[in-house]
Amino acid sequence: MADRIALRHITQLYPGPAHEPSTPDALLLLAGNRIVHVGREADGVPASWTADPGPVREIDCAGCVVTPGLINTHHHFFQHLTR
Repeated sequence: MADRIALRHITQLYPGPAHEPSTPDALLLLAGNRIVHVGREADGVPASWTADPGPVREIDCAGCVVTPGLINTHHHFFQHLTR
């Protein structure tokens, strides 16, 4: 069973390239080392997530900006946020 983490109430989620819109009040679900769901907090969690009886670590990300993935986070991190 993979570790499950729910990042809740993310103030702003930047999914990737600058042409993709950011998501306010977002929800990001992780299972092991995989992102399994990206959505809005108001839409709730998918049924497949709630059907799994395994433990979930919930992290309140209110006031935080999240950028999924760790690719190019060295000096490109600043460039990503300013584009």
